[in-house]
Amino acid sequence: MPDQNQTEIQTPVPPHRRHIPFWIALGIIILVAGGVGYWVLSQSSFCCVLPPEVDKSELFGSEAVALCGPEPPIECEVGRRLGCNIVNKRWSCVYDPDYNKTAGWQTYRNEEHGFEIKIPSNWSVNEVDNVLWFDDPSTEKVEGSGYDVFFKNSEDNVPAKTTRVVTINDYEWTRIQSEGIALDDISYILNFKGRTYMFVALDIREDTLKQILNTFKFIESAQATNLFLSRAAIGGLCVYGMCKTSTEINSDGTFVIKENDQIVQDGGQINPEKMEEIELLISSTDFDSVRARPFTNICPTAYDGQENVYTFYTKTGVEIVSDCQINIDYSSGLFGYLFPFLNRLYVLE
Repeated sequence: MPDQNQTEIQTPVPPHRRHIPFWIALGIIILVAGGVGYWVLSQSSFCCVLPPEVDKSELFGSEAVALCGPEPPIECEVGRRLGCNIVNKRWSCVYDPDYNKTAGWQTYRNEEHGFEIKIPSNWSVNEVDNVLWFDDPSTEKVEGSGYDVFFKNSEDNVPAKTTRVVTINDYEWTRIQSEGIALDDISYILNFKGRTYMFVALDIREDTLKQILNTFKFIESAQATNLFLSRAAIGGLCVYGMCKTSTEINSDGTFVIKENDQIVQDGGQINPEKMEEIELLISSTDFDSVRARPFTNICPTAYDGQENVYTFYTKTGVEIVSDCQINIDYSSGLFGYLFPFLNRLYVLE
């Protein structure tokens, strides 16, 4: 029986058998597990699995037709287009993802036809036999239809598959779908003040054409209006309200007199010698110098007088001069000649 007072001798633990502190062991386990996990993922097909793409709620074009059937005859407002909802499989007007892409487009201005539009920045325009051809060089042309959009100032008499009126940018266009060579042609026709504006595109370019037409606006030009010059005398009280008498002279010398925009004298014609004399005066007038003298007094319309507004339709643009904004010299030059001359034209029987 061992002596109870005998001290027990503890055998020391070899260094390689000492216990590792818990937190160090845990850290090692985490590092090892992480490294193994990364290696497994990198070697497996897991690395290449991406989150599933969110399905689009609407389809357009041929995909939409395949799901919802033929497009209904519904015209959407600008900025929206017909789309097929993939849930209920119905057509409706939805936001057009391609809308508002005209910010970086170039401005095309045609003085002869009197309009201005925006077209994509990479498009070119060529005129052949009074037809404007708008070409996108980046698109592959359909066989038998080597154009993107074209314009002409006359309406083609072609059989129409469908016809309806479409309002774009406050103008009412007639939309005509007709049989083309390879694809259907879509025509948008606007008749305005006796002139015809007809834009045609393939049906696959219609969305782009509608964006172009949304930028369409008229411009004043000598070629488009056939006007040479006009003067409006505004002010005073007439039975229909404020008096307005205007004289409009065309480039061939014919003229009309209007009161309150209604023709009261028609059929007169100025002789060619007088027209040449006036044209020479207009071409020799520096309108920038004329506008450099602002009118600083009270406009006569404030005390039952009249303001005279002159509009000149020149080859370089339209010049508008008002004697309530500009201090016009009526003693000589262009306005010294025109003021009494135009007054003499206004002779009512």
